[in-house]
Amino acid sequence: MPLTKQYLRYVHQASFGVVSGRKSNAILLAGEGGRKTRQLRIIAPAVEDIIIWDPRKGEKVAVLRGEKCEVSVLAVSLDGSILAAGYENGSVKLWSLSTHDCQITFSGHKAGVTCLQFDQSGTRLVSGSKDTDVILWDVVNECGLYRLKGHKGNVTDCCFMSTHNVLITRSCFSQRILKGRATTVKNYSHTNYIHTNYSHTYMISIGKQQFNSHISSGV
Repeated sequence: MPLTKQYLRYVHQASFGVVSGRKSNAILLAGEGGRKTRQLRIIAPAVEDIIIWDPRKGEKVAVLRGEKCEVSVLAVSLDGSILAAGYENGSVKLWSLSTHDCQITFSGHKAGVTCLQFDQSGTRLVSGSKDTDVILWDVVNECGLYRLKGHKGNVTDCCFMSTHNVLITRSCFSQRILKGRATTVKNYSHTNYIHTNYSHTYMISIGKQQFNSHISSGV
């Protein structure tokens, strides 16, 4: 007699109108505690606004009204206290998730923000944009630290390594690894390393192509 396998059955419970913009991501934020007791929040873009939902009650917790343009990307700090929102006009806003107030507005990109990432401490934020630039922001002092140039296409992703002081950014043209005062450029078939100062321009070869790496201090 063949054995019968048992599977969990998932049944649709309810819909409560989570609206997410076409260009941006939504975030599920889970608090501490057990599966049934911990606080859950869904942070979803709704065109130019950001809506925070309570999925257990199916209710809006808050509506964050920012720029008069579409939200393009969202990111939350590791401790869950700060929400970073990038917009299609190139600005970045930081929101307190406890008070739902806008604390900081960064303006440095000339086109829509495509990616955001906090570091482990939550004191630095990196943003990439359609203008091909990457900007490293100081959240504590509310200023830009470095504008990193060199990508030839839209910056598609950026992240901090958790074990080293290394920032990795990626575009459709190339991948760049930025470590302190060193720059590493990789593609699928070649790897080149060059140590730089942030105030100089270097030309480095990737196969048959030339890659212009310029890193400027300040924004």
